[in-house]
Amino acid sequence: HGGSGIPDDQVKAAIKAGFDVFFFFFNHTNDQGLEGLKVTRKFFEDYNSSVSESEKIYFAGIKAKSGDDFTYQIIEKNGFTVLFMAITEVYNSPSYRSWFDNQGTTDENRKTLFEKITKLKKEHPVDIFILSVHCAEPEYERIVPKKRKDFYHSLLDSGVDIVWANHPHVIQEWEVVKSDKTPYKTKFIMYSVGNTISGQR
Repeated sequence: HGGSGIPDDQVKAAIKAGFDVFFFFFNHTNDQGLEGLKVTRKFFEDYNSSVSESEKIYFAGIKAKSGDDFTYQIIEKNGFTVLFMAITEVYNSPSYRSWFDNQGTTDENRKTLFEKITKLKKEHPVDIFILSVHCAEPEYERIVPKKRKDFYHSLLDSGVDIVWANHPHVIQEWEVVKSDKTPYKTKFIMYSVGNTISGQR
């Protein structure tokens, strides 16, 4: 939206088409500066204040103020309670990065992330924890490196149930992982979901 210059009517069209959960971060999130970040968040806040409770949409990624902790949403749907959080590992400019949910890729950065996830899961004993990751992997690559797989498995071990990753612009493999840490006995990784709509090559 504001971060990528998408007009309001296109966002409303996506909502009308059935999208009701949005993440705001990716490598273009701050292309339009601080104003773009604020306008984007405000659009969704204003939208939710203008519709009924059942029509409200969920969003994560842009903070209400600089330096806030990671944003997340608790979603209740069809008898399930879902915790949804979204982070990006890559951004085109470091400007205003304290305003959106970005995550470093060093071992220390990731250790801190694992600790946050474990704490969040303990504070919110939900049915499903979904983490969307805009990853620092090359675009248009079909093969997932082992290091990336190991990282996502560590996210599952920390308390995430579904890793929903993107950035490469192409669909990569997905993986069902057996786990005794969930009553469903399985967890799920989508290494790259590709694009719903693409203006790329």
